[in-house]
Amino acid sequence: MESPGTEAPNGAADRRSFGLPPEILLKVFSILSRTEDSQPILHSCSLVSRLWYSAAVQALYKSPRITGRNFDRFINAVCPSINTHVKRNGLADMIKILDMSMLVHNGSKSLTARLLRRCQESLEEFVAPQVSFAINSFAALSKCTNLRRLDLSSIAYTLDLDSFMHSIKRLDKLDCLYYPRSCTLNNNRTLKHLASWPINLRELHIPGNLGEDSLEFISNFPQSLTSLSIGNCPRLIIRSIYFLLHILGPQLTSLEIKHSRIISGEYSLGELLPYLPILRRLSIPGEHISSPKFFDCASELKSKGPFPLAELELSSTVMYHDFETAVVGDDIWNDVWSAVEDGGLGRLRTLKVHRSLLDWELYHENDDKNALNDLLQALAEEDAEAFCSHETVDAGVWIFGK
Repeated sequence: MESPGTEAPNGAADRRSFGLPPEILLKVFSILSRTEDSQPILHSCSLVSRLWYSAAVQALYKSPRITGRNFDRFINAVCPSINTHVKRNGLADMIKILDMSMLVHNGSKSLTARLLRRCQESLEEFVAPQVSFAINSFAALSKCTNLRRLDLSSIAYTLDLDSFMHSIKRLDKLDCLYYPRSCTLNNNRTLKHLASWPINLRELHIPGNLGEDSLEFISNFPQSLTSLSIGNCPRLIIRSIYFLLHILGPQLTSLEIKHSRIISGEYSLGELLPYLPILRRLSIPGEHISSPKFFDCASELKSKGPFPLAELELSSTVMYHDFETAVVGDDIWNDVWSAVEDGGLGRLRTLKVHRSLLDWELYHENDDKNALNDLLQALAEEDAEAFCSHETVDAGVWIFGK
C-alpha cells in the first residue's frame, strides 16, 4: 500500500494551502476515495502540504485496499511491532473498513489479531483473510463494538464455533454476518452453539457444508433478522427449507437460495410464498419450482391484498442446459403477467431469469416477454409518480448468466 509516513510535509505549499478550506478538501477526498484507483492518488495528495495531508490521510485509511504486494508497508504504518518502540500515529483509528480477503499466506494469525486490536475502536466492517484468521483473533473481535458487517466467507480452515459465537454475541451493532464456508453444520453438538446470535442481526449468509437436516436445528434466530441467504450447499433438502421457513418465514423480507444441490424428494419450492407473508425479494433455483403452481399460489393469496414481492429471480443450479429441454415452461411470461394483472403479484416490478433455464425461442426476443417487460416498467413509473420518488428501479424482465 502506498502509505504516507507519520510526518506531514511542509514548505511554501503549506502557506498557500491552494486557497481551499479544510471542509472542501475533506469533501473532495471523500468522494475521490469511492473510486477503485483512488489509493495512489490520495497518497500523492497527502504529500502536497500539511493541510492536504490531514484531509487526505483520513480518506486514505478509511477503507484501505490491501493486497499481498502492499501488506507489509500497510502493517508497518498502522501497527508496527512493539519491539520497534514506534510511537502510535493514530492511523489505525481511522480505519472503518478492513478488507483482507485478497490475502492468502501474508502475515500470521497473531498479526491479524494485533491489527484487530489496533482498529477495534473505529472498525465498522471486517472481511477476514483466507488463512490468518483463527481463534486468537476472537478476543480482539469481541471488542470491536462498532462492527456492523462481518464477512468470514473466505476462511479456508474450520473455526471453533462455540468460541466464535461467544465472541460475537455481544456485538450489538452487528447487522450483517457472512458465516465461514469452512464450518460444517451437520450435527446437534455443532448446532447447539448457534443459540446466541447478536441481538440486532439483520442479514445472515450461510454458505456450504450444511448437513441434510441441519436447517431443522438452526431455529433460535433473533427477531431482527429479515434477510437470509443459503448458498453453495452440496446437499440441501427441501423439507428442511420448509421447516426453517415455518419458524423464520414470517419475519423475512429477502430470501436467497443459490448454487446448491437441492434434494427435492416429494417437495418443490413452488409453495414457498404462504410461508413468507412480507417477502419483497426472492431468489431461488428455477429448476425446483413448478411454474403454474408457484404463480397460482400467489393468486390464491390475493384475498389478503397484493403479495409484497417486488423482485423475483429464477437462478440456475447448473452451468448449462440443453435448449431443447428447457426447465422453465413456454408459459412463464404469461404466468407472470396473469399473476401481476389479477393482483396476486400486483407489486412485482422486476423479474430476472437465468438464460440457461430458457429454450432457444424464449432466450431470444419474443412478444410475450416484451409485453411483460413493458407492463412491469409502466407499473414502476406509476409507483414513482404516486410516491413522488426520483429513485430508479431496475424494473422489467432481465435475462442473466451464461
